[in-house]
Amino acid sequence: MRISAKYAELHLIPTVKSMQLWASKIDTKYFNQIEKEILLTFTKECEKFAYLVELLYHRDMKMADNSLILELRKNYTLPYFSKLLQAYAEGKNVQEVDAFWQDEAQIVKKVEESLSESLEQIDFEQYARQEIAQMYENISLRKNVWLSLFRCQESMKELDFKTLEESRF
Repeated sequence: MRISAKYAELHLIPTVKSMQLWASKIDTKYFNQIEKEILLTFTKECEKFAYLVELLYHRDMKMADNSLILELRKNYTLPYFSKLLQAYAEGKNVQEVDAFWQDEAQIVKKVEESLSESLEQIDFEQYARQEIAQMYENISLRKNVWLSLFRCQESMKELDFKTLEESRF
């Protein structure tokens, strides 16, 4: 897991920067089905997502020994966005992805229910204030990563990536 996270950290931001560079250079005369502004908006959303994932990775490393977070992870069953990202890596577009991942309200509800159930089982008196604060910071960061991912998905709905695969030479 840590090797994958480190790999993503080293390649995610440079990939997003490359996407932004190429998006700014697209000649819409050749790709008339792509609006440059929408593509640039998408790459901006991807940049936000990438930085949030990187921040989460570094905070997770700093909080690795937090016993409250470790306890919470044992009991917490949540949807992992890695499953969604795998579908995109396989070349699926937003409309082809399982409907569950397209329903922000359903995902938020599932996460909140699972989190509530897990938190009810924890005796907070056993933990230091710093551990509790770190746990809430971690939850907040994860929420922001999810919200950023939803914004990326919204932007993706407006883009036809298959058009960009066509050669214009």
